[in-house]
Amino acid sequence: MKNYILAIAVLLSGVAASCNKDAEGAVYAEREMAFSFVNAKQVMEVEAGNAGVVKIPVYRSGRTGEAKVEVMLDAKAVAENVLKLQTPEVTFKDGEPAAYVEMSFVPSGQWKEKKYTAVLTFKEGTRLSPSAKASTEVTIQRK
Repeated sequence: MKNYILAIAVLLSGVAASCNKDAEGAVYAEREMAFSFVNAKQVMEVEAGNAGVVKIPVYRSGRTGEAKVEVMLDAKAVAENVLKLQTPEVTFKDGEPAAYVEMSFVPSGQWKEKKYTAVLTFKEGTRLSPSAKASTEVTIQRK
């Protein structure tokens, strides 16, 4: 008899737990496009072979259709005038899960510092992936 009561108690607790919707989190429809940077911080070593450009990956939640997302460079980096956005609007082709922000830099011989840091963020209102990095700090340094 104790075994039956224990079994019923376990079943009822399982039913009660499965009705709890709090832990489910946000549900995303497949057609809703969301974006993310790969890492919160990235360090890139540059050399003449980079031709003055570094590429920072951006990911999207789906692969269907074309998509675009706008990226902004922080005010400090703009004021230093060493790093510049070449592609403020990142375009994803149909079937591509990733695309790249291209950031140019002046030749390293003209640098006053050994390295420079810029923060890239998505334009306000951009839908982010569930585990998204909304910004990324990119440091470039000489190789």
